[in-house]
Amino acid sequence: MAKRKQRKNDAKVSAGTQKNRRKTKPKPQKAEVADAVTEPVAEAAQPAVAQPEPITLPDSLPNAATLLDELQQRCESLRQWQRQANEDVQSRLDTIKQREADLDEATRQMELDRTHLDLDRDSLKRALMMFEKEKGQVEQTQQALEAARQQLERSHAELNDQKQELVDLRCEMDAEWASLARVRRAHESLAAALDTDRARVQELRLADSPGELPVEPPQQDSDDSPGLSLTQAA
Repeated sequence: MAKRKQRKNDAKVSAGTQKNRRKTKPKPQKAEVADAVTEPVAEAAQPAVAQPEPITLPDSLPNAATLLDELQQRCESLRQWQRQANEDVQSRLDTIKQREADLDEATRQMELDRTHLDLDRDSLKRALMMFEKEKGQVEQTQQALEAARQQLERSHAELNDQKQELVDLRCEMDAEWASLARVRRAHESLAAALDTDRARVQELRLADSPGELPVEPPQQDSDDSPGLSLTQAA
């Protein structure tokens, strides 16, 4: 705001200077002397960047040509000062415009960054929600896996118990089969001995009665033979 006020004051000073130049017209020499006396006073009242030194009148006034030369030099110096002031003002205006453009660009970029930040924040919120959801699902899966592992361990223990029972039962069955095998071998030995005794008795009978026909020994049924039944059972 202070720079804008300074700029407006400089513009007013330039306008006032140009008006004073338009009002200034060639006059007789006496009028020129009066203008030369009053113009420094008017210029001194204007706020300028660098005011030229005022013209002091000597005790004895010089001739008109000298006053005209001094007035022309004074006007030329004022024109140079005005051009320099205008250039300074224009430079300041350009600087202000450039700063305003930079400020607008920075504001636009800031709004764009804020929009991107809001989008990133929303994406982060969604990602956190998905993470919490997946975390809950993972915890549930871990609990289910833990329950399944415990069930598997129980099943494995039951299988081991059943396996041990089967091993024990097989040992018992092996012992029973061994006992049955011994009984079967004993029955087979007894049957062989009985067959031998029957053949001997038959031979003795034939020897005692030579005129009689030999009688075949009765055939024993396979089901009644203990050795055969034990063999079949084996």
